[in-house]
Amino acid sequence: ALFETAAVFLPSADPQGAPLLAPAQQPTDEQWAQLNAALPAQPLHAAGVLTGRRTGSGWWGTGEPVTAVRLVGADLARAHPGRRAVPVRLPDPGMVTLLEVGDLIDLLATDPEQGNVSTVAHAVPVLALPRDDEAGSGVTASGLSGRLVIVALAPAEVAPVTAAALRAFVTYTWSER
Repeated sequence: ALFETAAVFLPSADPQGAPLLAPAQQPTDEQWAQLNAALPAQPLHAAGVLTGRRTGSGWWGTGEPVTAVRLVGADLARAHPGRRAVPVRLPDPGMVTLLEVGDLIDLLATDPEQGNVSTVAHAVPVLALPRDDEAGSGVTASGLSGRLVIVALAPAEVAPVTAAALRAFVTYTWSER
């Protein structure tokens, strides 16, 4: 497998002009601040290429065929020690299309009868977004269609989140990083 990690420059909705600096002088603190403000967001991304029919042996276990099922499973949480990979069905598939793997989200539960809202998990990493044909669309306990998101929960969050998915509408907000 080949892999690369790199910062990716994203276009800014409100681009700022960078100041022109004289090469013979060190920039002032104010000029440094202006330069940093002019840089677009640079999130770190990892990319990989798998070839062949089997994974190699290593810390993850013995070699095995590379399949979508293998990539969406319990081992996803290994990068988050102390957390468990848990599928959570969000009632609106459109909400899932806004997420990306790696997003940190807060999960909220809204009681449809009382209207009460509570946060059931905070700063939860999104591990995987199965396609509709893999794990996908279906009907939630509330009778609404939904879509799965695989998240990494602390053990103490598993029961409240899964209970909320059965008795309430689960939604999310993006957490601050």
